[in-house]
Amino acid sequence: MGGRGSSSGLLGTNRINSFERQNYRSSTEHGLLIFADGSTKRYDGSEHHVTGSKEEIERMSGGTFTHNHPMNVTFSDTDIGNGIVRGNLRELRAVTSNGEIHVLKNNSASLEERRKFFAGFQQAQMKANNIANSKIRRGERIDKTQYVNSRVEKYMEENSEKYHLSYKKRRLNAGR
Repeated sequence: MGGRGSSSGLLGTNRINSFERQNYRSSTEHGLLIFADGSTKRYDGSEHHVTGSKEEIERMSGGTFTHNHPMNVTFSDTDIGNGIVRGNLRELRAVTSNGEIHVLKNNSASLEERRKFFAGFQQAQMKANNIANSKIRRGERIDKTQYVNSRVEKYMEENSEKYHLSYKKRRLNAGR
């Protein structure tokens, strides 16, 4: 599929918006990578992930990757580890089946800053899992997936800027 323009241009934005509207309700994950040179690659995966090669991760730098999350959760640690840390994406996106778009932008973060952000993300995820498990053991009825998701979202909201990243969540405009 290639094309002219960069992932930050109008053509890239139109591709992203179109892809997200077409795939947000899919029961399996699909991804679209727009490389910094404007070329694209589409991925089809399973209910929980899409997979790219090591070479593609190495070529991600400066690009944009969007994908759908059928489980209505924000980014996984694999998304951030491969996309932001190793891939040095300019923008990582996930659209959920309930129409939320999660966007993590890399505002020229150094590799060290991206690694520190990722370590904090993993720590927040682990702590939330432990707390959720304790609540369940005590007999509380909670949705563990959503509890962990809300805690890692809070981590990103409160910590992304200090690592030269930005995190935003908004609603999908499914029309057009």
